[in-house]
Amino acid sequence: MDYPISIYLILCPASSNHNFPASAFDLFMIIEDSIQNNPDKKIKQKHNYTPRSNIMDFIKGNDFFIVRFGEIGTKSPRVRKRFISALERNISQLFLKKDLDCFIEKTMSRLYVYPEDMEKAKVILSSVFGIVSFSPGQIHDISAKESIIKISSGYAEKVMSNNVSFAVRTKRIGSHSYSSQEINIEAGSAIMDSDMFAGVRVDLTSPDITIHIEIRQNKTYIYHRVVEGLGGLPYGVSGSSVFALGNRDSIVGAYLMMKRGNRGRFIYTPDIYRESLEKEELMRILDRYLIKPKLDFLDDDDDDVCQDTRSTLEYLLERCGFTGSDALVVGFTMDEMPELIRSNSIPKARLPIFFPVLTFSKAEVNEKYLEISGM
Repeated sequence: MDYPISIYLILCPASSNHNFPASAFDLFMIIEDSIQNNPDKKIKQKHNYTPRSNIMDFIKGNDFFIVRFGEIGTKSPRVRKRFISALERNISQLFLKKDLDCFIEKTMSRLYVYPEDMEKAKVILSSVFGIVSFSPGQIHDISAKESIIKISSGYAEKVMSNNVSFAVRTKRIGSHSYSSQEINIEAGSAIMDSDMFAGVRVDLTSPDITIHIEIRQNKTYIYHRVVEGLGGLPYGVSGSSVFALGNRDSIVGAYLMMKRGNRGRFIYTPDIYRESLEKEELMRILDRYLIKPKLDFLDDDDDDVCQDTRSTLEYLLERCGFTGSDALVVGFTMDEMPELIRSNSIPKARLPIFFPVLTFSKAEVNEKYLEISGM
């Protein structure tokens, strides 16, 4: 795939001797100068690249998503910074995979994603590990109280309807000449006084619609919906494992491990499981969550070695050592363990063997499988 120059720059190792841009805007300047100074050189001008003349229009003129993370916020500042960078990278690469432009603004408390297509972006953000929730909304380069009241009323006109209850909730960061409560009262009054809909009423306890206003320095963010994400940790921040995939139990186990940030090396071993799945179905599920998944077969020579479950697991443990993986992940449930123990099918190993769905019932596995497979 012909990756854009912006991605090459962003992903250069931190230990290299290159002089990196101090900000995203400086990065765009470097890209633009490169294009102007090399007119004959074919550079793919898309994905996170916006020309200098309209970069700010791109940010202001588009709706955006507030992206929230949960467990990442409990980490130390150093670890949190690394995890947020991994989350930002995973989002960018999934947009790149879908051939969509986006611009990501990163802070230590959340991300702001400005996508080319809001509907397609919602699907992408719904499949990123580490995102607890996200909200589509609007950004405005204003902080004056009168302007905020005006845009709040205009936003309410787009999202409200007859006979609904609402509330306004405001948060502020920075120094302003007004309080959050003043914005709540005056924005709510403006919506009530506008007579845009019949039967609209204020309900501070259990409103049908909550209009959120966040004022950060001189910018105002406004939104009303909160979409639940996958949660967990960003993919790739918690080591790597070899995953033995072959049935519903194993793909559910892989999903649970990936949700904890574990990077996978996937090997198709249907013979060790009951009710195996086709490789194409497993690949379809992996492709929903990963940038470029790869599901390997056992080689012909390996088939001679892997005659039963024990020899297959022993072989996979060797693969862990060859690939530098930290563990082996298998999809056995408690129903299968008595038979595996009687047949001495679980080998002793220096590396850990994880059983993520060990305590799951068959009904719980099937329910989770339908959820993660999009069926």
